[in-house]
Amino acid sequence: MSGFGKKTEDAEGVGRFGGTLRQRAAQTRANIESTHKKKGGGSRRFGDQFKPVTVGSDKIRVVAGDYKYIGADSNGNIYEEPLQYWPYVEHYHGVKKRSIICSGGPKHFVKGQRDPCYGCDKFYAGGGKDSDGKYKKGPISKREMFAFTVWHYHKYHKIEQMDDAGVVQKNDKNEPYYNWVRCDNRGCKMCKEQKEFVEGRLLYWPMGVTHFKTLTDDLDQLIGRSCKTCGTKDSIESVAWLCDSCGEAIVDFATTELMDEQILELTAKKNRCSTCGHTGFLKELVQCNTCEEPERATIFDVDIDVKRSEGASEESSATTLMATGWSAPCGLAENLKDKIKPLDLPGIHTPTPFESQPRALGEEGASAGNPGFRDFKK
Repeated sequence: MSGFGKKTEDAEGVGRFGGTLRQRAAQTRANIESTHKKKGGGSRRFGDQFKPVTVGSDKIRVVAGDYKYIGADSNGNIYEEPLQYWPYVEHYHGVKKRSIICSGGPKHFVKGQRDPCYGCDKFYAGGGKDSDGKYKKGPISKREMFAFTVWHYHKYHKIEQMDDAGVVQKNDKNEPYYNWVRCDNRGCKMCKEQKEFVEGRLLYWPMGVTHFKTLTDDLDQLIGRSCKTCGTKDSIESVAWLCDSCGEAIVDFATTELMDEQILELTAKKNRCSTCGHTGFLKELVQCNTCEEPERATIFDVDIDVKRSEGASEESSATTLMATGWSAPCGLAENLKDKIKPLDLPGIHTPTPFESQPRALGEEGASAGNPGFRDFKK
């Protein structure tokens, strides 16, 4: 409790960095932006990956994890922070259409200090000089990525993996590899063939910086208008932003002359309290017009309908992440509580071994496209 006598937003379990999801996500983006600016493209393409549709929408529940992430700031200083998602760096070969996970470690952006990484070596080497003597970009990019665990409320069919020639892929025991393929709904051929299916799947959701900001900043703010405690939509109001050490009101909504945009900018970064000298994220004081135990809901407390919107031009491959709606804050259905758990995102996105990277990127005589098949379990 603070001196205002209202409940401050719960920040338990977020470690020394403190702050809300929006604040920590903004800090993550700031750390990344301060280390390197070059962007790239590409993504992994495996059967247990979630990718929102561009026609219609997908109903999902984003699942909060508890991961210890080790990074480095712009000066190369190592830090550790607990996160509900998993940041990683991806290298993508634009010609071979293959990707790997960077093995450069926390200091992947520091010349002479990063761990061995073929992708980084190729990325920073570029593509040589053009006729004007200017350095060209090489075929291998470098992109900051973020992964979440999601439960996708959709039917999936168990289908044998095929190669480009339509031949079923099998292991050394002559057993087929399988993928779980989303149902096509009305007119689904897999339904007509009575293929085995499950109702909903736990998937990982990789995304770039733009989609990450949309999810953790824009959408989380809108969902945060609702109360997690009583489940009432649009019932939460902000009273003040306090020093999380002494409780002094840094921003009092009853008297402040700051505009909303200025308050968002102020609260997205750490501040030094003029009263006690503490530096850290401000803690929000909120009230609910329905209950006495107000708490802002987050993206982890609601079911969300999401989709991707294609680029404005044929030349652009970028998509925009959109939420077409979300539920009131609610718990998980009883039959799903044992199924919906955070995935091992660090294990899924473990760095590609250095010695395997050239071939994984399609070099050294490897063919273009997906480097292989994987046997996915329920």
